[in-house]
Amino acid sequence: MSRLEAKKPSLCKSEPLTSEKVRATLCVLKGILTSSYGPSGRLKQVHNGLGGCVCTTSQSSALLSNLPVTHPILKILTTSTKNHVSCFSDCGLFTAILCCNLIENVQRTGLTPTTVIKLNQHLLRLCTNYLKSESCGCRIPVDFSSPQTLLCLVRSIVTSKRSIVTSKP
Repeated sequence: MSRLEAKKPSLCKSEPLTSEKVRATLCVLKGILTSSYGPSGRLKQVHNGLGGCVCTTSQSSALLSNLPVTHPILKILTTSTKNHVSCFSDCGLFTAILCCNLIENVQRTGLTPTTVIKLNQHLLRLCTNYLKSESCGCRIPVDFSSPQTLLCLVRSIVTSKRSIVTSKP
């Protein structure tokens, strides 16, 4: 089948991260994510505006899949967060909020993008090495043979999920 029109090359726009449009859209997304985060986070109702289903959730994968994102930077951010969740099955809201904060801080510093990339890569290596080390304070020994310990672990996970309605024993 032949084309009616000649194929046009893809149009890529280079827009600085410091523009007011980028700041405003990033601020809105960060507000949605931070207000859904943690035990005090609130549920969101996402609707497409054309009728159809309403999604009530505070889960990052559902929020990011149902939000109509049009700005290229937000598309990259939401896609990378969804990819993170598909690989690790957790921490989507934390990851997206961290990325929003990193972008906001880059906007404020005025450093060149190359410097920021090198700095972030160095900090990531330092964090990864620390988390893999035996001296990491984040490691908590858990005795999985104890039902009490397992129950405390399950409670701490379930109570952080706002959309799971449970009654107290």
